Amino acid sequence: MQGRSADGSREPVRIIEHPDVRKMLLTGQALTKAGRALAVFTALQMDVAERHPDQDRRRKAEGLVALLTSVVKAAFTDFGFEITVQSQHVFGGHGYIREWGMEQYVRDARIAQIYEGTNGVQAMDLVSRKLPLEDGAVARGFFDLMRADIVRAKGVPQFDSTIQAVEGALGRLEKLTDELVAKRGDAVELGASATDYLGFVALVSFAWMWVRMAASCDRDTSAKPHCRSISALARFFAARVLPQTQALDAAIHSGATETMALADELLRADQSRR
Repeated sequence: MQGRSADGSREPVRIIEHPDVRKMLLTGQALTKAGRALAVFTALQMDVAERHPDQDRRRKAEGLVALLTSVVKAAFTDFGFEITVQSQHVFGGHGYIREWGMEQYVRDARIAQIYEGTNGVQAMDLVSRKLPLEDGAVARGFFDLMRADIVRAKGVPQFDSTIQAVEGALGRLEKLTDELVAKRGDAVELGASATDYLGFVALVSFAWMWVRMAASCDRDTSAKPHCRSISALARFFAARVLPQTQALDAAIHSGATETMALADELLRADQSRR
C-alpha cells in the first residue's frame, strides 16, 4: 500500500494500481510465459530430430534446434536478468535488502548470462555459423513456420492489431536476415550486429509464441479465465515489448562504423580525464 490513486481520491492504494508497477509485472509475465513456450517448442524439436521416422523431418528439426539453441541460451538469460531486476524494483528500497530475498535472486540470475558461453559468444555463433546454414535456408524455413501460424491466427476476435504488429516485425526480421547472410565473412559487421540481432530474433520468436497461444486459446472454450489472461498478455507484448525490435533494426542498420571509430587508446579510463 503506497501512493495515491490516479485520480487523487484515495491514499494509500495497492501498488498494482500504479501503471508503472503493472508494466513491470506484465513485462515479466509476458517474457516468462513466452520463453517457457519457446523452450518447450525447442525441446519437442530435439525429440523430432532424434526419433521421427521421416529423415527429412529429422533434418529440418535439427536445423531448428541448431538455430534456436543460441537464442534459448542467450536471450532467456538476458530476459531473465531483466525480469529479476524489474521484480526487485517493484519492491522499491525493500528489494535491495536481504530480508526480502530479491537481492539474492538478482545476483543468482546475473551469472547465467556468463556461464552459458557467454551471451556475446552465443550471438556470434548465431550470426556467423547458424544463419549461413544451407545458405540461409534453415532461417528462412523457421520464418516460414512463423508466418504460417500468423496466417492461421488471422481473424481471431480482438487480435487484429496484434497480428499486424507481429507480421510487421517478422517482415523486418526476414529482410535483415537476408542482409546479414549476404555479409557472411565480414567479422566486423557481424560482430557489431550480433547481440542486437539475437535480441531481435528472440522478441519475434516470443511474439510468435503469443500468437500460437492466443490462437489456440481462442479455439478452447473450456478455459475462459485462463484465455482472458493469455489474450491480454499477447496484446501487451505486441504493443509494449515487441516495438523494441524497431530500435534494434535501426541500430543494426547503422553498421559497425561508429562502433569501431574511437581509437583503442582513447577507450582507456584515464584518457577521459586528460
